[in-house]
Order: sequence, then C-alpha cells, then structure tokens
Amino acid sequence: RGAMASISLVLISAVALYLWHTFPAKRVWLLASLVIVSVSAVMLWKTNSLAGIFKKESSGGLSARIDYWKGTWKMIDQYPLLGVGPGNFGNSYARFMNENALEKIKDPHNFALELWSSAGIIALLLFAMVIVILFQRLVMHHENESAEQGYSDPIPPWVCYLGGMLGLLIAFVLRVEYKPPSDLIQESIGALLRTAGWFIAIGVLENLHINKFWMRRILLAGLIAMLLNLCVSGSIIFASVMVPFWAVAALAWSTTFSGSTIRGIKPAWVFPVVAGVTGIFMVGVFLPLANAFTLGTQAIQNGQLIATSPPDRKNDSKLVKLRTLVLSPLQQASVLEPQNPRWNLLLGNWYPAAFFEATRIGDSQALVFGNAALQELDRAAKSNRESIEPALVKAQIRSLYAESNKTQAVNQYLDAAQALRLALPFDPFEVKLHFQLANLLWKAYLADAKRPNRTELRTEAILHAKEAFRLDTIFANSPRNLTDRQRAIINTIILGKDPPGP
Repeated sequence: RGAMASISLVLISAVALYLWHTFPAKRVWLLASLVIVSVSAVMLWKTNSLAGIFKKESSGGLSARIDYWKGTWKMIDQYPLLGVGPGNFGNSYARFMNENALEKIKDPHNFALELWSSAGIIALLLFAMVIVILFQRLVMHHENESAEQGYSDPIPPWVCYLGGMLGLLIAFVLRVEYKPPSDLIQESIGALLRTAGWFIAIGVLENLHINKFWMRRILLAGLIAMLLNLCVSGSIIFASVMVPFWAVAALAWSTTFSGSTIRGIKPAWVFPVVAGVTGIFMVGVFLPLANAFTLGTQAIQNGQLIATSPPDRKNDSKLVKLRTLVLSPLQQASVLEPQNPRWNLLLGNWYPAAFFEATRIGDSQALVFGNAALQELDRAAKSNRESIEPALVKAQIRSLYAESNKTQAVNQYLDAAQALRLALPFDPFEVKLHFQLANLLWKAYLADAKRPNRTELRTEAILHAKEAFRLDTIFANSPRNLTDRQRAIINTIILGKDPPGP
C-alpha cells in the first residue's frame, strides 16, 4: 500500500511537471486541477473513506505503524548516539513496545527511525547529507545545450555486463549448494531465464535514446517514490532494497555529466584495488561464513534424519551418529563463526538429544553432554544479551532434566525459572514467557513440600499467572494468545490446585 500510494503521488507530480513545461499557457488550469485533487483527497480522509489504510492490524495499517514508531522512539531515547547496532532491532524492540502491540517487528517501517535506532544519529545525518547533495545536484543542474538536443550516445558497459554475469553465476552456485539434486535442473533453468531477462532489459534500456532532461527527472521520480515508500516500510539495511536505490541514484547522477567527461574517465587502476579488496573479503570473511553455513545446514538435516530414524541394532549407533554428524559439524561452524550465537543455540538444542540417548544406553558421557548444552546456551546469551531465545531453550532443557531425575527436580525447575527471570526484562509483555515462568515456579512449589521458601514460590507463581491472564485478555485471535490448555493451567495456579494432566 505504501508503494502504491508513493508511486501514485509521484506519477501525479510527473504529469503535472510535464504539463507545466509543455503547456505554459494552461498553468492556471493545472493549478486548479491540483487544488481539486488535493481537496478531494482531504475529504476522503475526513469522511473515513480510507479507513482501511488506518485500521490497526498485525499486517500493518497506519495506526499499527504509529505504535511501532512510538516504541522505536523509546529505543532511540535510550540509545541516541550509536543505536542498538545493525541487525539488533528485533531483539531490542520487545522491551520498548506497547503491551497491547499485536506483533513483534524486525524493523520500524520507517527508514529514518531504522537508521537512527540501529546505527545512531551520525549514520542518519550522513545518509541525509548524501540524499540532499544528490537531490541538489539533480534538481539544480542545467544542461549547456537545449533539452531537445540533450541525447547521449550509448556507451557499451562491458565491465558491468561481465560483473552482472559473474554475480548471477555466484548466486546460482550458492543456491544450488543447499538444494537437493532433484532441484538442480529447475534451478539451472531459473538461473538461465533470469540471466536472459536481465540482458534483454539492459540491452533495451541501453539503446533507448532518452532525452537527458527527462531521464534525470524520471530517475529522480523513482528515487522519490522509493523514499516515500520507505517512510512507511522497511528495511533500508537490506541489500535487496538499497542496491537498486543507489543504482538508480548513480544513473541519475551520470546524466549530469557530458559525454566527454564520461569518456575521459580511465578507471583501469581501480580494478586491481577492487580485486584485492574482494579477495581479502572472500578469504577472510565470505568463505568462513559460507563453510559455517554449509556445516550447520548439513548438521540440521542429519539431526532431523537421525531423530526420525528407527532404532539401530547397535545400541550406541544413534549416539555415535549424533556426535559425528550433528554435534561435530556444529562445533566446527561455531569455530569458523565464533560471533554468531546461532551455532551455540543449535548446540544447546542438540546436546540434550545426546544426553538422553547416552542416559538410555548407560554411557558415562551423559552428564558431559548435559552440562555442555547449558554452557553453549550461556555463550549464546552472552553473544546476544537481548535475545530471550537462549533462556527459553535453557528453561526447556532444565524442565526435561527435572522430569528425568525426580530427586533433582526442584533445583532444575528453579534454575529454569531463574533463566526466564533474567530474560523477562527484555520482553516484559510476552504472555507465554509469564506463563512458562508461573508454571515452572508452581512445579517447584509442588515438588518439595518441606522447602523453607515454599510460600514465596507460590506467591511469585500466582503473580506471573495473573499477569499472563491479563495480557492474554488484551488480544483476540492473535498468535500471542495462550492455548486453551495453557489457560487451564493458569486457572489451576491461581486457584492453588494441581496442574491438569497431559
């Protein structure tokens, strides 16, 4: 909807600009038409004929976006200079959002707020400065020759052609690496069609003799449309969004140079520098990340196959497969990409599978696997302090340990509850987080009738149960709502009864 609105606005402006320059004698009628269109738009707004745009939905009306912006402004108020860091908005937003928000978002649906909240005020000012310089150059530039003579001879950009072909080839290789062999032909045909489509489009555009005056304004209109769309949508940090934006900006900027200026550029010295930087990036960054991703993806696939496979004749064969085909590749991925908490989180998920399998067959390494799971989750939490996912996984693992060892059940439940307590400030309005914490505290309360602080556990469990019930009543048919069974457990905790059976 944002794209449609922005494109419509730019089209109206482009038509008005064309008529203004083409028919100077009709400018009075043009102004009158613009006034009528503006008044009609205001009347539609005031009469709620556009109410669908402003309705509050999880899919995102204007009212929902205003909620997003209010929460984002709270984040900016706390981190004004440097922001929370690129890619960290989704983890940080939960503790600033309104308690009645229908969804947790990954970006604020506004490019200025996204830049400020993610990278700080300096990044926003630099972006604004570049945009102002670009627009000033495009709007204020005047051709030496008349607009009717301002055509440019096509210059074959063979380097760009080769670069585009190489990019498409690399994209195809990276996609195929993680696809099953049965999809190879389909992916090859898709890559061929994409390549042909791009070459046809580039060839057509290259041979269009467009007046420089109008080409510059057409590209400027596209930039304005994209910026207007980014005012109500995201994400500006995605390459798929900003690469086309800067490509159009570069094309628009190039229309302000004469043909002799372009032919006078000798960029041969640039290619060794670009090749060197690219080589360093490929060896030092890209290849380790790609290898880590390959190892992690293969480990997940192996784990799923092992988990669903029937028992083998050898008693320890499943444990051996878990260690060699799942845990070992994930450990290698963690070494290749030590700053990515995803690998620690996956290890924390798969070590318990090895723990239970080792316990089943009586392997002496069972306790080692159990402790390793908790250590990996601690590392994941340290790498991404504002994410609640490590705490949720740790609570789940502690609960499983409690069910498998009744003598240590109370301590395991309390450790699980402590993990959720530490995560709660980062997502204070998550219904299911309060529910899980109340459920764990209640289980610890019931597991040991002689515990000295038993009354405190009961009081805290009821407190979180009531908070979960209160938050649950705010939403209607939302993914954040509790299930019927979870509501039944909440009621038993509030009433002081034993939880219902499975």
